[in-house]
Amino acid sequence: MYRVGILKKIFLPVVVSVTLFTSCKKEGGGLDGIEHVLVIGIDALSPNGIANSHTPNIDALIREGAYTMNARGVLPTSSGPNWASVLMGAGPEQHGITGNDSDPLEPELPPLVSADGTKKLFPTIFKVIRKAEPHAELGTVHQWDGVGIYYEPEHLDYARSTETLKETAALAAQYIEEKRPRYFFVHFDDVDQAGHSFGHGSETYYKAVAEVDTYVGEVLQALERTGMASKTLVILTADHGGIGNGHGGNTPEELTIPFIMRGPGVKRNYQIIESVNTVDNSPTVAFALGVPVPEAWVGWPVRSAFEGYDEPAEIYGTKSFIKAPRIYPVGKHFNPSGGLYISEKPLLKMDVPTDGTQIRYTLDGSAPHSGANIYTAPFELDSSVVVKASKFKGDKEVSNIQTAYFRVLDNPEGRGILAKYYYGKNLEKLPNFDSLSQVGKTFTTYEITSEGLTFPNGVDQLAMVFTTYFEVEVPGEYTFFVSSDDGSKLFVNNFEVVNNDGNHGVREEKGSVELKKGRHKIEVQWYNSGGGYGLYTFFKGPNIPKQVLSSDRLYLK
Repeated sequence: MYRVGILKKIFLPVVVSVTLFTSCKKEGGGLDGIEHVLVIGIDALSPNGIANSHTPNIDALIREGAYTMNARGVLPTSSGPNWASVLMGAGPEQHGITGNDSDPLEPELPPLVSADGTKKLFPTIFKVIRKAEPHAELGTVHQWDGVGIYYEPEHLDYARSTETLKETAALAAQYIEEKRPRYFFVHFDDVDQAGHSFGHGSETYYKAVAEVDTYVGEVLQALERTGMASKTLVILTADHGGIGNGHGGNTPEELTIPFIMRGPGVKRNYQIIESVNTVDNSPTVAFALGVPVPEAWVGWPVRSAFEGYDEPAEIYGTKSFIKAPRIYPVGKHFNPSGGLYISEKPLLKMDVPTDGTQIRYTLDGSAPHSGANIYTAPFELDSSVVVKASKFKGDKEVSNIQTAYFRVLDNPEGRGILAKYYYGKNLEKLPNFDSLSQVGKTFTTYEITSEGLTFPNGVDQLAMVFTTYFEVEVPGEYTFFVSSDDGSKLFVNNFEVVNNDGNHGVREEKGSVELKKGRHKIEVQWYNSGGGYGLYTFFKGPNIPKQVLSSDRLYLK
């Protein structure tokens, strides 16, 4: 679903945020050589987006600086709470921005503390720098107007809301050249829109990442022209990632973001080992400038990215810096790796490592261990399996686990799900379907998912009902999971088991029910209120790992 700003609705959702500061080494603190800080934030930019797009400017920042592709945003994974956290050095629990529609003037959750100002906001980096340096030049240019509610206008010398990437970059470059600001926040908003409209990880999404990289380059070139580049700490980050056509949930794909630094005293081509969070952004800026921070901030400066600072002594083990195995076919949008195979046998294929590690895998949904099978070559699968794979060095697991769901349906006769489209309008929760008009004829599909759906006549405000019969061979407790954007419910034998209703981003809910041997009616209701959308269903049962609810277990009657 789309973000809605306080001032207007924007239909271009990427966000690149740029923050500039100035600081020399002074007796009170600050780091040698840093006279400016530029923070670039790209909305919905995932590490996957950088890895699969042409991004020469971002790549140069990585080569010439310090980076992690395992930084995290805050929950919920919406733009509002996360950009607020970038600017405020704390999470929603402290600053009170819990959603894109949060209004600081009428807060549902008042901030833990508030600074002086017209909005009584939780203290922002603008406020912090203004207090320490009353005459500092501070400004912002942001493409999503919703950013405007997360700062106090009286602390800024320049603030503009823009419509396009081109306008944003042009104004940013002009402001840099004319004012050489101490702090400058620039926000671009197109990558997110590509994710909503075409899916995160789609070719259009990758093209949007490549396009925004060119505008990042224009802003960086302004630093070169003014002679500021050698004196500027650049930070590039994002607010959230995405999954399917949305975000807002708690999956790694939505929470994991890049965090890249380049500038005087920053280690070159250095992979940051310590954990980094959105709330660490402004504390890092304040540390570089020698600016005192409010006690209510909870973030920490990323000191180890700078020369002369060691990694923290108490770093707990992480497995995320070695890439997890890639299982083919790779999942896209809401569709996980693996796939549905009708009247054919799938091939389990992974890339054999060349980094001195081995891939160990399981086929029963259990976590790989040091005694699990070692992958050496592709092989055929005879039945539905849940594959889990990770990399090992000796007995030590050194990567995250990759999961793939292979569904094998030998004979499609009598199998599947009946699906119906309905027109919706101004939907905020699941409708009374009796009051809606069905669109087209009832059709048969093989999984309860939004993947592959074609919305009638381009309509994106609609509702759907999926009906099928679930075959239970082993009686016991079964848990059903529905991940959706927007609302959904799942019923078993006309009894509500999962309630995931209401307007929201991608979110998973679950519910359990005792089932006897035999077939049980399942109905899933889902609607989309506009913009980003997604639906996927899973289940688990007695000695059955969590897996896609698919037609290898579903019947038409």
